[in-house]
Amino acid sequence: SGFFTFSTLQTILCAIISINDDSVVEGQECFNFNLVAPAGVNNPQPTTPVCIVDDDAPPQQQFQVGFQPATYTVQENISPNPFQVCVRLLEGQLAMNQFVRVALTLVPGTAQG
Repeated sequence: SGFFTFSTLQTILCAIISINDDSVVEGQECFNFNLVAPAGVNNPQPTTPVCIVDDDAPPQQQFQVGFQPATYTVQENISPNPFQVCVRLLEGQLAMNQFVRVALTLVPGTAQG
């Protein structure tokens, strides 16, 4: 926030606003500037929006995921029970604040509960 003071013959005043250029993919961000004019000053546009267009595109790198290990064999009477299934990022490297979401679904087979 601050003030603009017009002097004789001045018709425009500008403020310098710094924008933080980060590397986070975040989409467009907006905020408003408001002018509060004293009594007797006509103010037809008291608010103006400012939108920052994100220039950080998600990488086009391809990723490969797979089970680790590729095959599981589990004894029904030996711990650990329940057992864990692991998925590993096999190719590609994630940037900071980037993620890859993988769905894990159970497909019925010959095993019965």
